[in-house]
Amino acid sequence: MKVWFVAIFTQFILPIRTIPNRPPSIYVQSPFDVFYKEGETAEIQCVANGVPEPIYRWTKDKVEFNPSGHGNDVVQLPDSGTIIFNRPASDNEGIYQCIAINEHGTSITVNVNFRQALLKSFGFGPDQSIPVKRGHSVKLPCTPETSIPKAELRWVLRDTKSNGRIEAINFNNRITMDLEGNLYITAVRQEDYQDGRTYVCTATNYFMRKSTHAHGFVVQPIGSTGTDDQLPPHYLWATPSEVFGLLGESIRIKCIYGGNPTPEVNWESDTGRIPDNRRTMSQGGQELLISEVTEKDRGQYICYTTSPSGQRMQRNINLIIKSKPYWAPGGEPQDKEASVGSSATFFCKALGDPQPELEWYINGIRLRDSKHHSVKSVRFLKPDDHNITIINLEKSDVMVLQCNASNIYGYVFADFYLNVLKEKPQFIKRPVKELKVAETTNVYLTCQTSGKPDPIVTWYKETQQITGGRYQTQTNGDLFISKIVLSDAGNFTCVAENEEGSATDWGILIVRRKTIIEQKPGDLENMADTDAKFTCSGTTDFEEVANLRVYWLKDGKEITTNDQRMTTNVQDNSLTISGTISRDSGLYTCVVTNGLDTETSSAILTVKDKPEPPVDIEVKDCINKKVTLKWTKGAFNNAPIQYFTIQYNTSIEPDNWAFASTANQSDNSMILSLKPGVSYSWRLLATNKIGISDPSKHSGVCTTDTAKPYKNPENVRGLGDKPNYLVVEWVVSSV
Repeated sequence: MKVWFVAIFTQFILPIRTIPNRPPSIYVQSPFDVFYKEGETAEIQCVANGVPEPIYRWTKDKVEFNPSGHGNDVVQLPDSGTIIFNRPASDNEGIYQCIAINEHGTSITVNVNFRQALLKSFGFGPDQSIPVKRGHSVKLPCTPETSIPKAELRWVLRDTKSNGRIEAINFNNRITMDLEGNLYITAVRQEDYQDGRTYVCTATNYFMRKSTHAHGFVVQPIGSTGTDDQLPPHYLWATPSEVFGLLGESIRIKCIYGGNPTPEVNWESDTGRIPDNRRTMSQGGQELLISEVTEKDRGQYICYTTSPSGQRMQRNINLIIKSKPYWAPGGEPQDKEASVGSSATFFCKALGDPQPELEWYINGIRLRDSKHHSVKSVRFLKPDDHNITIINLEKSDVMVLQCNASNIYGYVFADFYLNVLKEKPQFIKRPVKELKVAETTNVYLTCQTSGKPDPIVTWYKETQQITGGRYQTQTNGDLFISKIVLSDAGNFTCVAENEEGSATDWGILIVRRKTIIEQKPGDLENMADTDAKFTCSGTTDFEEVANLRVYWLKDGKEITTNDQRMTTNVQDNSLTISGTISRDSGLYTCVVTNGLDTETSSAILTVKDKPEPPVDIEVKDCINKKVTLKWTKGAFNNAPIQYFTIQYNTSIEPDNWAFASTANQSDNSMILSLKPGVSYSWRLLATNKIGISDPSKHSGVCTTDTAKPYKNPENVRGLGDKPNYLVVEWVVSSV
């Protein structure tokens, strides 16, 4: 009783775990670009944690910005740095940066470009009628106005006679857009007149939920119907001869050729076959889309067409691969927590083309301008552009660092902290006060602590220190014991120590004898429609008998009361399968468990039954008094098929199935002889030592042609013993 009294008392005097001080760390922030629509609420996110809780500051265009100085137009959320613009206007545009500060450092976000969305309307102008000779090409220009973010350009048909109803244009290799938005008809036909409807370029800014359109064009084909000019292929438009693609992004390149008939565009490349799983071509082959560009896509692309005379016309496009900065493997610096007297190294490395330039910051200030005492110390080492190391750490070395890697295509930015701690051990996860396990199992006794310097954990059983063998202390402090034996039971104590102090806690390990199956089920072989019974029994530790449970699995799945033919006897734990059928065959497993450990034993049930009938009876080559019959074997139900019986019926006696032949168990086809002028169908039966299958479904009908007899009657003779009567008798030869 005294031991249990101490354990209960200890629970009430355990110290409350203190949270160590920590520099701020921003973990929620907006992307580089945030767009807003005038008058609609918008936000720039900034949420940080740290101990003590950080306070927030903002800059706009590198000048201090106070959200509270704008009334209800700009509101900063409580317990967060996120600012809400309730009625943003044009003067809210700018480059914003959030700064989170506590007494241990300063964390900053990326620069956020807060931009007002915009879509300028096309200039007003009357619709134009453009005459074009049939077979010739025409370009319909589209010069969009400014859009933020970028608008999507489309061409539609507008009916000026019915309230301006519009209809999308279906692009193909004859009607297509270049990548600047202009529309091309490579060989004009009469149908392009579209009953006077106009071709209209539209620009849609999806962020603004707004579209604008230019004036329209009416294409007026010239010339008599059926006199379309035949023109050889000629160049209309192509992607510039040198184009830049960014690693990981998609790029489109395109060539448009005029001509009548419409030229077919083909592509070649010195980078490999086109297309592959990342390269797709538009209808007509004019446009090539390369998704998720890689270095392998670098090189020369050729789009070409060939005239009917065999003359080739081509455009060469050189794809140059560049890339925004991205972190090298292991190159993105991470937060570090270190103890006084140790050292900390931060590594920052980014890749890109051109190679990114690195810039380090301490608490949001460029390293070269920082006045942090650690930077001025001889303990601050910077052997190259990618490394910063501080040795012999002091409590005052706590800081937030930033690393920015940039090139002309963009940048990557990391914000991370150094926290220097001096903390005595404290428990994160204590030993379980009472843990029951079964012998021969493996177990982990928990003891996870924090502290700086990192605590050293030592385990004791009763009063003896634990060392090696089946006992292994893990790096997180837990104690692993392999293949538990009864003598492992007892009191285990965990002691965590560092130079700042120690922490101790304990738990009791209770070991039960393992569960054992004493009577194992044996393999069974049954005839169908008979009962099968498996028996199984087991024992466990006397203290766990009340928890003992026995249940059964079939092919790894627990047998439930839903299957009424499978029942278990609670008295002897046996399993009975009543009226067995073929699909009852399988692996049956007895499971004995007390909740601490589990023992299993398996046996196989084989149910033998008559075979399933053949399937897919197929008639082949029903000609010249012969037929080929093919079939697929059915299941043999654990008793090998001995032979197949083939039966037939005819149109003369459809209800009479007559014997035709037998086939070996290995056969799946047979050639049979037929009589002329008869319609046949067939069915099969399979036989094994258990019995004969049901008949298969009958085959299709085979009808033979009629024919004259092949032989005269045989054994003709005259009979009779009455005057004036003659009886003639003969034998009809078989066919």
